[in-house]
Amino acid sequence: MLETLVSSSKEYNWMSDSGISDSASIVQKDGIINITDPIKQSQWQEFESALEGNNQQLLIITEGLPIEWVNNKKLNVIQSQNCVRRSLKNLDDILKNHSFNHFNIQINSLQYDYFLMYGRWEFHRETIMSEMESRSILDHSLYSRPATDNKKGRSIEDKEQNKLTYVDDFRENHKVNFDMVVKNSQKCHCTIVLENQVFLEKSCNSISEKSLWPIFAQVPFVWVMGTNKVRQLEQWGFRPADPPATNSRSLMEQLLWLKTEFSDSARAQRWQDNQGETINHNLCQLRTLADRIDDDVHQQLKRLNL
Repeated sequence: MLETLVSSSKEYNWMSDSGISDSASIVQKDGIINITDPIKQSQWQEFESALEGNNQQLLIITEGLPIEWVNNKKLNVIQSQNCVRRSLKNLDDILKNHSFNHFNIQINSLQYDYFLMYGRWEFHRETIMSEMESRSILDHSLYSRPATDNKKGRSIEDKEQNKLTYVDDFRENHKVNFDMVVKNSQKCHCTIVLENQVFLEKSCNSISEKSLWPIFAQVPFVWVMGTNKVRQLEQWGFRPADPPATNSRSLMEQLLWLKTEFSDSARAQRWQDNQGETINHNLCQLRTLADRIDDDVHQQLKRLNL
């Protein structure tokens, strides 16, 4: 049912375009619209303002718009979490058939402190990345980043290259990426999950595939994201290796402290051993996530009589 609705609706991405006014015009004409990727509360408020005076029922498909943001009762919002659902669909056969046997991690197999993937430039993520780099947090880490005016781009495979023109194809090709991402993250003590819009508190609870990769890899991870995204992942039953930081300062303190743990072999091994239960728990939650998302969308559609 949701697939049919999505295929019949025009898609907008407010992260990469400025089509809020156009979105409002289209939804009044078509009665339905699909907004992909994260949404800021200020963007949603602008969208609602453009629909003042509307008297018809309209359907808005979003990744994860908080229902409490909706003030116009004529706007019926579906939270699809389509990015995560699409990623799980692409990796369904791997989740069913892959030999997940990495949770008993030995530190003599670990070559780096952190694993981090950051491909598409975004202001909020760039601010955090620049601070981590300036504090040498990532000096002994395996990570990617897009190029900026004063920084070279990096890829996981070639840390010095300045060629990230294929980043969008790379991001979406999950089946091909699986071995590369999993094997590389398993070389590191911990994965940093740098979600979209990071600590922006007035951001929605949409979740990307970045939050799934370390669970597939059975490696410890820390979340770098706003409270709405943390709340969504916790509702799905996931647990990070360390309590989530809530701002840039607490994140830097957390990552610097963990680096001191990783620098001592006995403490590093003890830290890894303590992560085993959480790693296995998260993998169990991941195995049922697709069905739970589908059921939640079904219930939303049922409440809207769709």
